[in-house]
Parts: sequence; structure tokens; C-alpha cells
Amino acid sequence: MVSRRLAVLVLPLTLISLSVTLASRADDTVVYKHRSESGAVLYSDKPEGPGGSKTEKLPLPPITSIAAPEDDSSDQADDASDDESAATGYQQLVIVSPTAGQNLRSNNGDVTVGIGLNPPLQVGDVAMVLLDGTPRAQILAPDSSATLKEVNRGEHSVQVVVLDATQTPLIRSAVQPFFLHRFSALNAPP
Repeated sequence: MVSRRLAVLVLPLTLISLSVTLASRADDTVVYKHRSESGAVLYSDKPEGPGGSKTEKLPLPPITSIAAPEDDSSDQADDASDDESAATGYQQLVIVSPTAGQNLRSNNGDVTVGIGLNPPLQVGDVAMVLLDGTPRAQILAPDSSATLKEVNRGEHSVQVVVLDATQTPLIRSAVQPFFLHRFSALNAPP
């Protein structure tokens, strides 16, 4: 009875250790299978079984490894941004309001977008404000802000792109998420 319980415990532990061994083995690792005196199947990396029992060499499939693809898209975006700013003279474009992840409350849905642009907006260029990827407002003067009207409540993203007179993008800001809270029509006062 004790040997049967022992076999019940040894088999799962043996399978777990075999799994770990197979998962971490090098290409030249060999696994041997043999039976103990009580008849339990044992696995080992040694060719001799306990008490000189007969061993069987197990064929192992080759390890499959796949190299992760290199992601150089961010490098390309940085290079493109550097090329754009070098060609246009704009050094930096950042959204200063709303800040990333900011929670805003505006019951009428107005959101003011402020930007930091270095150097300031040049004559003939325009800063286009994109709300959720759609053009919604323009900044024409170096005052560096625009108000988006009637923005629905919820999560949104804002981005600013400076365009020249031919609508060619000169520099882009990062996409910046924010959250707008408005009163609900269901809870409106009577």
C-alpha cells in the first residue's frame, strides 16, 4: 500500500521535473527512462538506472526558437520628426493643456488646448488641433491655444500638427489622452 502511494506521488513529481528539464535543456541534452525495483517509471539524465536497471534513451524533438522581430518604428518616427524639425526650423511641439491623462470637467463640452511651440508659429503656418484623429480647430497666431467646442464626455485624445501653406506637416506633437466629465441629461435639474 505504501509503495502504491509512493508511486502516485513520484509520478507527478517526475513529470514536473521532466517538464522543467525538457524546457530548460540545451540541444545536446539526453533523457533516459528506466524502471525502479518497485516498477515506477523514472526519468534521468544519467544512463545508469538504480541498481543497474535497464535504461532507454528517449529521442527529444529539436528546440524551436523564434527570434522576436526588431521594432524600429519608434526610431523611424524619431528620425522623421528630427528630419521635419531640421527642415522647418521648429524644434519642439508639446501639448501643455490638457495634460496627459487629465480629468477635465466642462458641462458645456469646451476644452482649451494649449501648446508649446519652439520657435513660435511662423507666418503662413497653422497649428491644426486633432481630436480623436479628426481636425477640430486651428491655431493661427502665436498665442498657442484653441478651444474645442461641444466635446462629448468620455475618453479622448488630442494631437497638434503644424502645417505649412501647402498643408504639408512640419512637426507633430505626441498623441495625448484626456478624460472629459459633463453633466448627464438624465440628471439635469428640472
